[in-house]
Amino acid sequence: MSGCEEYTLITDPESLFKINHPELPLSYYTGVLGMAGLTAYAGFFDVSKPKQGDYVFISSASGAVGQLVGQLAKITGCYVVGSVGSDEKFTPAIE
Repeated sequence: MSGCEEYTLITDPESLFKINHPELPLSYYTGVLGMAGLTAYAGFFDVSKPKQGDYVFISSASGAVGQLVGQLAKITGCYVVGSVGSDEKFTPAIE
């Protein structure tokens, strides 16, 4: 909606919402509760509609959306395979 800047002029304040959960760190809203989380959730549950035991392949599993999809898939009980760009990005999953 806006850039990474010190000041922003918002011309459409109706599109904003107040964060009503002070017990959660604000950083959550840039990840799991933000655009990446919404994209991962909607793409995984609304588009792919997985079932327990399904096989899920995640390309770019080290990215913001991919790592969340991997967690959602594991929680759902799916068998997950993730692809990353290099060995440095790979972290083995905890079983």
